[in-house]
Formats: sequence, structure tokens, C-alpha cells
Amino acid sequence: MPTAEAAPPVRKPLAAPAAPARPAPAPTRATATVGPGTANRVASGQATPQEVLALQRRGGNAAVVAQITGAAAPPPPLPEAASALPALDPKVRESVAGGLHADAGAYAVKVEAGVQDSVFTQSKELEQARRWLDQHWAPTVDIKRSNDGGGDTQARKVGFPDWVEAWQDKLAAQKGRGHVRIDDKTNPGWSEDSALAQRVVEAFLRSWHKGLTGRPDVPANVAELYARTGASEAKGGNAQAMLLGDPNIYGWCGPATYNAVVLGLLRHGLRFATGKPALTPAEYLRIASGRLEKQSKGKDKDYRIAVRNIVRKASPSLSDEEVESRVERKIASEALMQEVTVQAAHFITNAFAGGWLGRERQVFGRAAYADYELKSGDVITQALMNGSPVSGHVLTVVHEKREGGATVEPGDMVSTLYGVSGNAGSIGGGSVRTEKFIREMPPTTLEADLPKMQRLGNDQTAANATRKPVETDVAKALSKGADGKPVKVAAASVQAGADQAQAERSAAIESEIKALIAAFDGSSPPMSFAEFEAAGRLKPTLDNQEQTRKAQAVKALPKLRELINKIAVLRVELKTHRDHKAVPREAEEAGVPTSPEHPRYGEQIASRKTGRFRPNQKGHMWIQSIIRAADFADGGQVARQMAFNALSTEERMKALGLSADNLLPSLLSAAREHWPALRAALDGAAALRNEDFLKQRGLVRLPGTLDVVWPGALSVIEGR
Repeated sequence: MPTAEAAPPVRKPLAAPAAPARPAPAPTRATATVGPGTANRVASGQATPQEVLALQRRGGNAAVVAQITGAAAPPPPLPEAASALPALDPKVRESVAGGLHADAGAYAVKVEAGVQDSVFTQSKELEQARRWLDQHWAPTVDIKRSNDGGGDTQARKVGFPDWVEAWQDKLAAQKGRGHVRIDDKTNPGWSEDSALAQRVVEAFLRSWHKGLTGRPDVPANVAELYARTGASEAKGGNAQAMLLGDPNIYGWCGPATYNAVVLGLLRHGLRFATGKPALTPAEYLRIASGRLEKQSKGKDKDYRIAVRNIVRKASPSLSDEEVESRVERKIASEALMQEVTVQAAHFITNAFAGGWLGRERQVFGRAAYADYELKSGDVITQALMNGSPVSGHVLTVVHEKREGGATVEPGDMVSTLYGVSGNAGSIGGGSVRTEKFIREMPPTTLEADLPKMQRLGNDQTAANATRKPVETDVAKALSKGADGKPVKVAAASVQAGADQAQAERSAAIESEIKALIAAFDGSSPPMSFAEFEAAGRLKPTLDNQEQTRKAQAVKALPKLRELINKIAVLRVELKTHRDHKAVPREAEEAGVPTSPEHPRYGEQIASRKTGRFRPNQKGHMWIQSIIRAADFADGGQVARQMAFNALSTEERMKALGLSADNLLPSLLSAAREHWPALRAALDGAAALRNEDFLKQRGLVRLPGTLDVVWPGALSVIEGR
């Protein structure tokens, strides 16, 4: 539906977190290869690639560009004189770090001497910050020092200027805020310079996005991820900087994608219609206080006092006013985090189970393979790549470019796809990163194979997570000799010991579950535990209304609900112990792999044009399921449409370039483009009424802005 272009609501800028003094830049080996004539050879285009790289590493891209353009290159920073480095203008730092230039990132690309660079042309503040960081922050971070492993993707580079590609890696390679370097084997911790670099990259990405898509705006969920570029998933990475809250809600691919949709809605005063009101700080405080009272057996009844004591202990020098401010913001942030979690779960839950995901809001199976044309902001919930988990990767669509001929056979190219996700790339255990892929036609067998791969792959991952600490404990116990000295232990002995330990734990769990069920049945419940479980498996019909009513009555009783939850937790643990041996057997019977390391993972289809379980080529992607978030859950687009809907008929006509004076000529010249919207505007169709408009999308309004409902919460979650 055509709409008037309105200025998008301003996203609350992410301010730079407080941080310790910047560490001195680490010396690099490249400085030894920069001789007196290197700069002149770079300027004349006669330098070797090694000399260009050496100058780039020493003085940053700015030094290379300065030589090429003839500008005087600033001297490279000296590691031993960090305190003498010229400071960035505080006003420039404050405005860029505060996100005031997020939509002023227009740039020009220049390639000289093998270096692809860019210059911000719209904001001199962004360019000043970029050049300063290129000299004084970038050299301090060495991606080779990041040993946290990779994420779920092995994509192709987008083709960004060299500094953007490098800064994505450097942000992900950094350690958490407060990290103390005892030697030069680790990177420095997250600092105010890191946050500044993230804002500069965000501004570039937003401008690049608009040029790529031809749209004047960035979808709300995509914008959330651009703002968190480089946030890593690994425990040793910058996720521990509290940049994204604790626990890190933007590391794993799924939470990164789903939470971005939720926050994009909340920032525009919207949320998914769950049937329950938003979890306000006051309501969260009531629930948390009740939980605390129960845990302390009546000793502590006010969660606010517990939080206040924690704040006092952590910062004893704070005034009473400062303490209360932190307490309020902490409680608000916990309430918001819980709200985001609940909203994200509703977003990905199917409608038949009470969630948001109705059939018209998703695309799956063969329609998702190639037919559906992706839109910016859509969510791919199952993407398979060479080397990614067999259960699939989750990412947000930036842009799809259809190209090539007709897609006929498995292995054919469908399109070039740009996406952004968490847990991506090869640095920091995976991080929030923008990448490029080739969308490929998968084999027809994928539709039947993937559900089994996904279930068994996830079960195997959970089983491995339970098994590993057991093996560690057994190995540690067996390695101690009778005399206390360490002895060599055979792997088979460790496995046998772990098998025995898990068998004993499984037996103990089964006994505990039996005791809990007996306690349930012995409390005179509305129905027995067996009947309760049977009722949970029934589809609601007129014939089983009585069982459903009794099951709801059971859940309403706190003591019975507690027993049910304990039984559920124990059953999950019991399953992980059994799955260590059960999953491999089941996977063998099903003929599917459970991980990229499985022997069957590389199996080919008959034509050998692609694999059976994954694409043959790195950077290629199969798509199995999609959520149409661009059409139904883009907070910015919904807010702009609602603003247009609220206009009078005359204002809507004016926004569409129509008026009473030129109505007939306009209709004749632009009937196809404008008539549907004009007709809806004139007859007051229900589709243009905002409440109906929201209802069609499964959305409701917040009772206020995000900052009004959860005051100060974002400042805590985002580390400000």
C-alpha cells in the first residue's frame, strides 16, 4: 500500500559506555618494513603490496590515503607514548558516540594502490572520528589474538571498504569491558573507543543499506542489528562487557534475530498482542518479591531492598540518590529483558499453539527454496550452509538481488543475498555481522531430511553439553594415582566411567520423578498426573472441554504447578543422559547427520551438483523457512503507515500528490499507482483504521514509549 514518506522515528542513540583509560596501541611487526622511501613509493603507485600493507598496519588506512592524495599523513602512534596521543575533539566524540550522525553516513569509495577506502562526505564529524580511530584504536586490536573460535557462517565478503571489513573483525575480537591485559597475548577490553567505532560502522552500514535497497529507511529490526555490529557471542568476548545485557541476548543467531524484531517494535511504541499487558517494572517487582519471599522462606519480602544492597556493596561511595536511581533502572531493565524474552517467544510460536506465527506470516518448504522473493527485514529461520549446524542458521535479510536464469535443478543459483545475524563469521565465537551469500536451490529431499536433522542435531548438542562435564570429572578422578601423583588415563576408561556415572544419575532422576508424581497424586488433585499429561496432548474440542478445564485448574494451584515444573526439568536432564547413546543410533536409522563432523554430512545427490545435506560451496545457502517480518512486524514501517492512516482525507490525498483541483488528471495519469490508496482514503475503508490495521498484524500499542514504560532500562542493557 503506498504511503506518504515520513521521517522515521529517531532511535534512542546508544551512548558510549564509561571505560578505563585507553590502552597503548600494540606494536606490530609491519613497522619494521616501512622505510624512508615507502611513503613516496605508495604515493607514486610504485609500492609493493607488502609495503602498502605495512604502511596501513602502522598508520592505518588514513596514512595510505594521505600519501595517495598528497595530503600530509599524520605520524603513526607510538605504543610507548599513548598518553601523548592527540585527543579527539570531545564534541565530535560525544555527538558521534551518541548516535547523532547515524543517518549522515553518506560516503565516497576510493581505490588506490590495492587499498579500498572510503570517505564520509555528509558528516565531517564521522570522518574525523573514523580517521582518529583508524590511527589510535584499530592498531591496538589484533584479530589473531582472538582465540574464541568461529560462529555459524562462512559467508562471502560483501565488498565493503577495507576498514569496514577490518573493524567488524576488530570489534568482535575485543575482550569485555574491564578486561585486564597481563601480557600482549590478548586484545584490550571494550572501551569508549570501541563504542565509538561501533557507531561509525553503524552510520556506514545504514548509508550502504539505503543505497543497496533504494529505500530511504532501514527496517527497524535491521537497524537494531547494525547498531550492535561486532558484539561477540563467546564468553571470553565482548559480550561480557554488559553491552547487550546479562545474559548476552545478541550473541546466538536466533535470539539476535528475534529480539531485534521485538526491540524494533518497542522503540516505535508497539508490541505483539499476547493477550497479556506489558510487564511493567512495578508488576515485575511484585513477582520478584514474591519469588524472593518464597526462596528465603519469608525472611526477605522486598526485591527492591535486595537490589539496593547489591548496588551498595558494588559502589559504596554512591549517594543515596544515585543508589536509588540505579536500583530503579536495574529493576526496569530486568522487567524489559523479561518482556523481550516473552515477546520473542510469542513471535516464533505457531498460531495453533497460541503464538503470532500464522500461516500467512510464514513461508516454508518448497515455496521458501526459491519462489518467495525476500524483502529487507524478513527473517530466515532455517538456513543451511556448508559448515553451519545441521539444524540451520537464523538471520535477518538485508537485501536480495535476483539474477541468473531460471532455477530448475538443485544446485542452481537463485539470487545474491545480503544478511545480518548474530553468531556469524569467524571471530569472537561468532558475532553480529553483515555478510553476503548465494541463495541456492536445495535438493527435493531436504523437506523430509531437515526435520530429522534439526531434531537429532539439537538433541545431540544438548547430550554433548551434559556429557562433557561428566567426562571431565571422571578423567580428573582417574588421573590421581594411589600416591596422589598424576597417572595417564586411557580414553576408553574415561568413557566407561562416564557411562557408569550417567547411568547412576539417570536411575536417581527416575526415582525422584516417581516420588514427585506420587506427591502430586497424593494431594487430592482435580485429576491424576497421568490424566493431566493426557489432557495436555488433546486438541481442544467440545468433547474434551471437561479434561481441559480440570487441567487448567491444576495449573492454577501453586503447589501442583511447582511439582509439574520440577518433573519437567528432571525429564529434560534424563533425556540428555540417554541421548548420548540413543541419538547416534536413531540418526543411523534415519540416514541423516547430526553435525558437520558426521560421516554422512558430505553425502552428494545423484547429479553431484550439490550435497544432500548442505551446499557444496562455501558461502552458498539453502532456505527452508521464512517469517514475513518485513510485511507484518517492521516497527518503523508500521508506525509510518499508522501516521499516514491518521491523516484526514485531504491530507492523505496531498501526501499522494493528489488534490481536488487536479483529481481527474491525476487519476488518469497515475491510476494504476495511486487509485487503490486513493479509493481507500476516500471511502474510509477499515484497512486504514489503525486498530484494525494493528489487529491484522497481531500488534497492539504500548501504554507509553519504551522509555516511559521501562525508564532507564535501555541504558543498563546497552551498557550506558
